[in-house]
Amino acid sequence: MKTAIVKIQNHVEASFLKASFKKTKIKARFLTPEEMEDSVFARLIDEGMKTKTVSKESVMQLLRKNAG
Repeated sequence: MKTAIVKIQNHVEASFLKASFKKTKIKARFLTPEEMEDSVFARLIDEGMKTKTVSKESVMQLLRKNAG
């Protein structure tokens, strides 16, 4: 299984994608920006639990990547 992340600009695009996914029986979950941010932080926490340290630069890089 693979994951695709798509940034949706408006309600029309969201409705179109939801209908398309439903019609093709593709499971989809739509996240708010806050939920996406939470996902990034969760990944950082998981990384920190494995390595004991996470660099400030890696945190900032992920925040910049997911902010815009």
